Amino acid sequence: MQVPPGQRGHPDKPQMIALFAAMLPHWLFS
Repeated sequence: MQVPPGQRGHPDKPQMIALFAAMLPHWLFS
């Protein structure tokens, strides 16, 4: 993933956290 030099934040970070939180119960209770 390419990030502009002046941009410190990652736009897709909240999506990854949400995806992780959504998948976590499946990993725990599978």
